[in-house]
Amino acid sequence: MACCALKKQKKQLMILPVFLFLLSIIFGGSIILFLSLGGLFSRRLTEKRDRVWDLLQELLRGLKTKILGQPFLFDSSLRCKISGKMMRRSTLLAGAVYRYFNLIVLAILIFSLFSLVQGARTLGI
Repeated sequence: MACCALKKQKKQLMILPVFLFLLSIIFGGSIILFLSLGGLFSRRLTEKRDRVWDLLQELLRGLKTKILGQPFLFDSSLRCKISGKMMRRSTLLAGAVYRYFNLIVLAILIFSLFSLVQGARTLGI
């Protein structure tokens, strides 16, 4: 995908897809666990477990695509500029930064917020 072909898109609130992703893993995993335990005694529960597993995989794949593909705080042009400059040094690293740009930005944002809170607690504010 060429960077210059990307259109500027509206920034979206990324916390909702991340929250849905985590909730899907927690609840879907617990449902699959209970159906697996019940599947030891019933073939029908084993079939339900397989259907739930397929549905959960499809849901998580869609949420992952949304989290990684949509612009979060910055538009796609910044994502392309940063990964393009990194391409001179390491193509592997540039590809990883381009693909996981939103997660990197989210991790930096969470780490900065955590550091700010810890600093305020240390100073007694």
